[in-house]
Amino acid sequence: IMRRSAYIYSVSAVMGLAFSLLLAACSFVHEVLPPCEHYLHFVYDYNMKFADAWQHEADQVSLFIFDEEGNYLKEMNISAEEARRNNILLDLQPGTYQILAWTGLNSDDYLCLAPADRTNSRIKDYSVRMNAEAQNVDRDLVPLFYGMQTVTIPDAATSDIRFPLMKDTNTFRLIIQADANNTSSSVPSDEFEFSITDNNALLAYNNTAVTEELPLTYSPYYLGDGDIHDPEGNVVLTTTCAELNTNRLIYGTHPRLTIRHKTTGKVWLNVDLIEYIMLMPTEGSLDKMLDREHPQQEYLDREDEYVIVFFFTQSSNGNMINVRITINGWTVRINNIEM
Repeated sequence: IMRRSAYIYSVSAVMGLAFSLLLAACSFVHEVLPPCEHYLHFVYDYNMKFADAWQHEADQVSLFIFDEEGNYLKEMNISAEEARRNNILLDLQPGTYQILAWTGLNSDDYLCLAPADRTNSRIKDYSVRMNAEAQNVDRDLVPLFYGMQTVTIPDAATSDIRFPLMKDTNTFRLIIQADANNTSSSVPSDEFEFSITDNNALLAYNNTAVTEELPLTYSPYYLGDGDIHDPEGNVVLTTTCAELNTNRLIYGTHPRLTIRHKTTGKVWLNVDLIEYIMLMPTEGSLDKMLDREHPQQEYLDREDEYVIVFFFTQSSNGNMINVRITINGWTVRINNIEM
């Protein structure tokens, strides 16, 4: 009986040791267990809804991987389909890495600037430039998303890595229409020229704009008329509608929004775009960010669509007077600008 007990004890001990080995590192016994796997998941919740919209925005992603000191290791190109599945397998050994991500680099809109020989390159050597002909951009841009994060790959464990992204591309819809008390006036689109001028063509590895000698001019990729109808369906008012894109807006810089009346040649509006955007009441869109260190820049980064409506009235001598504007639904009263 004693021998049987000793035998049972011995078998139990062996089984216990085997179970402990199974609980050990998933890469410890390659013949028995698969290696540990590490997955990256993109997240785009840095928007005004404060909700993840990556599945709606997903596109091709270029990942640049560096070691902890910022030395280049390799590049991964994630297809749009793989980005939508959003379960990116990282073939990395345990350690700490810096990962840089941009979308849209395979389009005609953005160029990745990096050394021809990347062997000894560093993260600070990487940047993205807007592809512009003669410093003018007049097309509907592929959205540019950016992300940079320090990632630690654990030893002896699998991992799921949340990788946040920021949208740099902005869309502006500009509308000129008569004030409510002046509905007899119409503004055909061929009377106006719109532009936004900014020095933000080049974005560094940390997503800051690098000032260059010449700024970019963003012009409309759409310019047309919008008709306002009365209850009977008759056109009572024609408005001018323009739509254009810009690269990332940086608080503290001074991009200019210019509207020129082609018929008279006069500049109807030439204003600091960011200063005008920041005229919106803080109890509105900025309210969620008032406790942050940089609420203005956070708002500019979260918001990617701006609808700006310019209302005018007709003066006694027939000139147009700009009386007010609305920005994303908020009304801003301005000094009369006569044309």
